[in-house]
Amino acid sequence: MPLVQELTAKERCENWFLAYGLFWISCFAVIIACGIYENMNKWHYLLVTGGLAAPLCLQPFFLPSLTGEKDLPLLERHCTKANVWIAIYSFLGTSTSFFCVQVCVMAYCTAFLETFSISAFPYYTFDDRQQMYTVGSAFYALYLAVSFPMFARLDWKPGTGCCLLVALW
Repeated sequence: MPLVQELTAKERCENWFLAYGLFWISCFAVIIACGIYENMNKWHYLLVTGGLAAPLCLQPFFLPSLTGEKDLPLLERHCTKANVWIAIYSFLGTSTSFFCVQVCVMAYCTAFLETFSISAFPYYTFDDRQQMYTVGSAFYALYLAVSFPMFARLDWKPGTGCCLLVALW
């Protein structure tokens, strides 16, 4: 019996997304820190964001071995399901109850930190900064509170013991 248990495809996919997430966050940090955004128009933004999204979207097609899913059909791969979920949720979030306390706290912290981090961006203005940090973050946290557990539920098998997922199932 091996001492280290082999990662599941879901875990490998999440590790890939996390590692790549650090890369694209670093790219945006450079764009903002160097003021590159000052010279960008909508086509530049589309090129940057599309270019950064492409590896995540194309990985299930061209490099399924990265997540250990090369022997699975495309629609059964966790990375494909994750990409579809993120696309749907992103679309709904840009175009248009009860959860456990940890998810809500994590969602609120994420929302607050995102709101706080963009407050220095010179093109965002707030009439009431305090209200934006508190109330605005709370409403954004509701969006994240739904997203976090639903994403975790992809490829979840009943009987694995996660109480949050059992409650959602």
